[in-house]
Amino acid sequence: MVTLEERPMLEQALEELDRGDQALLWDEVDVKNLLEGSRVLIERAALHNILLTHQEDLTHKTVQPWHKSFIHSSPPTELESMIGWPEFRGLMLTDAKEKDIARADAYESVASTRYVHAETLPEGPERTELTVSAYNLLAEAKRLQFAQKTGLSFDNYLTYQDQETAAALFPRTQALDYQIGVKTQLGNAAEETSSRLAAAEHYHEVMQLEAQKAEVLYEAALLAAQVHEHIAEAQTLANEDESAAESLAYASTERTNVDAVEIDLLTARLEVAKQEHQVETLRNNNQGQSAAQQKIKECTQLLEAKQAEAEAWETQLAEMSETEAQPLAEASKSS
Repeated sequence: MVTLEERPMLEQALEELDRGDQALLWDEVDVKNLLEGSRVLIERAALHNILLTHQEDLTHKTVQPWHKSFIHSSPPTELESMIGWPEFRGLMLTDAKEKDIARADAYESVASTRYVHAETLPEGPERTELTVSAYNLLAEAKRLQFAQKTGLSFDNYLTYQDQETAAALFPRTQALDYQIGVKTQLGNAAEETSSRLAAAEHYHEVMQLEAQKAEVLYEAALLAAQVHEHIAEAQTLANEDESAAESLAYASTERTNVDAVEIDLLTARLEVAKQEHQVETLRNNNQGQSAAQQKIKECTQLLEAKQAEAEAWETQLAEMSETEAQPLAEASKSS
């Protein structure tokens, strides 16, 4: 396949077909390349330049590379009219090591652009198609962010029966568990040598690692809920009502998990502040104690507010269940 200029998406497609060496630029082609394959595909602009280059074989007139007749660029006009093409092309040219991180950002950017553009269109197939595409891109971006945050792909996460089992297998949390074990042992050893400050400092590090772990679990639950919610939106617009209901059920489960792990996160941050206060007390640092005390106050307020919110929600759910159950009970009595 002979092209006028670099076609990164074409090259990637060929590599996935184990034909990565079958794409050449027009000025790299020689007779051997043309005779090796069973067929040759040449872009019209690339063929124009090849013929122009070999014109001197017929006319005996040399054509310089900067000659005005040469075609230097042939933009893919159909692709360039597609919303998101600049981001996708930039993504294909991104270094492989950075591509996974860049992909999530590119998908979110394109999704936002497509959604905004769709809002300007009248009701119809084009608006629906663009909006569905936006939601699917958002879902894919959240999947990628989930994998980056946890070290586990979202598809593998879905294979587990419950979130707690999956969370225990996140490579990221496993790494934190290892560090927590090491720091805990150091703290225990310091206590045995009567070094209260050293022990308190190690335990402070343990608390910080526990908070990091809680943050990973919180963000994982939040991202998982968002994936299912975006998929449900796309399915609803595509009139896939049964699939949308199933996705919403998954999202509801994840949202419940979000509330639970958020309380765990706030609790972990409170423990960090308390341990920090203890460290500063052992250091006789009054300023540090005051700062830690302020953090304890702020963390306590956030935790209590979240717990009150959770209790209110549970009460509301219980009242709703009783309201729904009452007609059934009355119908049972009358029968």
